[in-house]
Amino acid sequence: MIPKKIHYAWFGGPKPKYLIDNIKSWEKFLPDYEIIEWNNENWDISKYLFSKYYYDKKKYGFVIDPLRVDVLRRYGGIYIDTDVTITQNLDRFLNAPLFLGMHFTNAIGTALVGSEKNSPVMIDLDNFYKDITVEDLMDESFDKVSNGIFTRYMVQKYPDFKMVNRTQKLNDGLMIYPKQYFVLPALVHKHNFAIHANEGSWNSLNTMDTKINDGMIKNIGRAILGPTLVSWRSNQKQMKQNSLYQLYLERGKK
Repeated sequence: MIPKKIHYAWFGGPKPKYLIDNIKSWEKFLPDYEIIEWNNENWDISKYLFSKYYYDKKKYGFVIDPLRVDVLRRYGGIYIDTDVTITQNLDRFLNAPLFLGMHFTNAIGTALVGSEKNSPVMIDLDNFYKDITVEDLMDESFDKVSNGIFTRYMVQKYPDFKMVNRTQKLNDGLMIYPKQYFVLPALVHKHNFAIHANEGSWNSLNTMDTKINDGMIKNIGRAILGPTLVSWRSNQKQMKQNSLYQLYLERGKK
């Protein structure tokens, strides 16, 4: 059973308001969970070349990718990204050995991951991150984003895994849920347990001007179409632009 522990990481200065507000949502809906913050004081960045490489570049969203699998492997619990708002209690998911949600129809989400201690999946992914070299990180063809790393692992290790937006129970009991569970708002509230705001700290192209322009466009769209529809349409557009789209076309519906 997955223990009632929440793990999150913060590197890079004072906590922003969105994080403080999100922690309040965790405390509200998960009042009996232990909340553990991982930071410079209690997690060794140099343990993983991957983390040190991106820490030196101040790309903190990448720094936490090995941390996510490391703390879940060692302690179990639920890892939550700082830009995730919890909307319902998560107790119903704790009986699985590991649970994940889709972020796109063609990609596993990593903003909210629940796992038992010493899960074989977390052990494998931990070893994967430890084996990444500087040459890999400098190779433009190497997919460094955690969604891609997790998804390719699932494709390789689980023949019964499908790139579809529906609930899947895999052969060892691992559960995968549709993207409206932990990423997007759902049309029916009872089907949504978290919303991922996609702050995008991993994306070096996410400049301030781009954020402002995108925000204005999204706000206009929300006013006309409603926030749920805009979120879903944006998610669908992003899916077609990510590194997994060709793989999805080749085997997504098989």
